[in-house]
Amino acid sequence: MKADLESSLLLKLTPQFIQALKLLQYSTLKLEQVLRQELATNPLLEEVEEAEEEPSEEEAEEEPEEELELGEEEVDWEKFLEEGFDFGGPQEPKAPEEEVKARVPVYQETLYDHLLSQLRLKDLSKEEFEIGEFIIGNIDDEGYLSYPLEGIAAILQKPLEKCQKLLSIIQTFDPPGVGARDLRECLLIQVKELGISDELVKKIIGEYLHLLDRKTPTQLAKKLKVTPEEVQKALEKISRLSPKPASGEFASPAAEIYPDIIVKKVGDDYEVFLNDGNLPKLRINRKYKELLQKSGPASEETKRYVEEKLNSARWLVKALQQRRNTMLNVAKSIMRRQRDFLEKGPSALKPLVMGEVANEVGVHLSTISRVVNDKWVQTPQGIFELRSFFGRKVEGTEEGVSTQSLLELIKKIIEEEDPAHPLNDNAIVAELKKRGINLARRTVAKYREQLKILPARFRMKIGG
Repeated sequence: MKADLESSLLLKLTPQFIQALKLLQYSTLKLEQVLRQELATNPLLEEVEEAEEEPSEEEAEEEPEEELELGEEEVDWEKFLEEGFDFGGPQEPKAPEEEVKARVPVYQETLYDHLLSQLRLKDLSKEEFEIGEFIIGNIDDEGYLSYPLEGIAAILQKPLEKCQKLLSIIQTFDPPGVGARDLRECLLIQVKELGISDELVKKIIGEYLHLLDRKTPTQLAKKLKVTPEEVQKALEKISRLSPKPASGEFASPAAEIYPDIIVKKVGDDYEVFLNDGNLPKLRINRKYKELLQKSGPASEETKRYVEEKLNSARWLVKALQQRRNTMLNVAKSIMRRQRDFLEKGPSALKPLVMGEVANEVGVHLSTISRVVNDKWVQTPQGIFELRSFFGRKVEGTEEGVSTQSLLELIKKIIEEEDPAHPLNDNAIVAELKKRGINLARRTVAKYREQLKILPARFRMKIGG
């Protein structure tokens, strides 16, 4: 028997590296919660107060900057630990708790709260609950899953099949239709959850939704080989379904969403800033000796505890700076490429893919995905999700027209229509053509469905 040796390169993700990726993914609000928790549990971390004076030369020598490196380090016990320390006393600061209370004057159930309470009633493992919680966190105010399931699986580093299983469970929750990825899926979920057994309704939604604006009930009846009366009854049932199952039903979490990034016009240029003023400024606690009480010789267990907390504190300070630099570089790259948007608004968004920004900034594509996840940017045109600045060029349009700008344009056209005479897809095609955009009716129907807007016959409003 001959033994063959084969070498291969494997990427080993250390706990520190995995946590760094999570920090990058967190919104500013979520990151503040995480940092407050770290301050409450790690006695070797402290918050730098704004009015606090710069450290003296003696203090600076005690904790030099070059010691704040990532990774495990040997602790100089002569310097960092004296015999006799006891970790017995509570060290949690009270100010963060008071800040949290001040931010939530009255409790109102949000869609997130409503779905999470239902998730807790399911018999799930810890891993399954975490996946479900993350999916719920990416369901928008209208009830739709706003982030691709494949992307969620990649971020969580979980099999796609497990994520699909949890999404299927969430799609059984109240309100019916929640967790859908598009209009068709939303309506089909409602049909199932509301116990509608009409196979004709299911068939029309599943296969002919894109034709509802183009075909009359008589024409649909010929295609489906049923009577026009049967089609009309099915359409009446469909009209009672909600294209936006959660809209207006729950308290909006908008009060807790504030921009992570701010873009301001300064002179003839635009400056990009991180809106992280509320984040606690962290450093290694130079007075940790005073925080600990003497109670006898320190055990090996105590030494290991201090070493662990010290390495954790050092890593966190470094990782936060890395996060800040990466977010700024990514945001600046995006805004440079979307200057027309900053000047003219969403209709001027240019095609942009994450790979372009990744190449310019010099990071992996997955890093860009984490940076834009759940992040908001305040611009002269309003507040937008950072991921909304990405979109591919639409075939059949003028150069520079992105999917996102086209969606905005179709949405605007429909918002400005006469409610008594709503525009069908052919009419929207004609309106786009006036603007130099040539799209097929089927393409317009696809984009309208992405916007969760029903066909014209279901948008008609008679009278006041």
